Amino acid sequence: MSYIVTIIVIANILSVLYATDNNRLTWSIGLVASVLTTIIFAIDGMYMSSLYNLYSSIMCICGIILWNKNKSDNIKTLIRQDFFTNCLYTLWLFLGIGIINIVIVKSEHALLDSVGTATAIIGMLLLVKKNIYAWIFFILGDIAYITLSFVTHDWKYLIIYGVLFIFAVHGYIKNTILFNNNIKQEHGKI
Repeated sequence: MSYIVTIIVIANILSVLYATDNNRLTWSIGLVASVLTTIIFAIDGMYMSSLYNLYSSIMCICGIILWNKNKSDNIKTLIRQDFFTNCLYTLWLFLGIGIINIVIVKSEHALLDSVGTATAIIGMLLLVKKNIYAWIFFILGDIAYITLSFVTHDWKYLIIYGVLFIFAVHGYIKNTILFNNNIKQEHGKI
């Protein structure tokens, strides 16, 4: 089982690294990690985490399909959509997941777990749609999970989410620069 967990951690880190470069491999590698994680969490009785990873698997399949539509497009078109609307979606997800965590799962740390899960769900959806704001949601989710790991003294997850946080910040900065350069090029052509 520890070999599978090691494969999952490495695949997740590689997937995030590829995502920061807008590389299509992010979705194939992420799919492997998500499917394995779904199975492990289901076996361990962690059904909410298993459901989230099932969602991640579906988003990875969507990412494979959408990002492979135009194979000649190496630099993905990064879009900005209504940030406020995405925040509202996250709030509704947070409330729904929070209620499930409190009422059904009876989680001790429902607030942090709900924030992390809701922001990760919206982040995945936005990344599939090539929306630059995905990185902000990943950063917020990583902060929630870093805090949760610190509170629960789960040091291995603190390290993992710390690394993912650094990658998310890097992804946001790198893709913001790419987005702004694309805008400048478009205005230069007009």
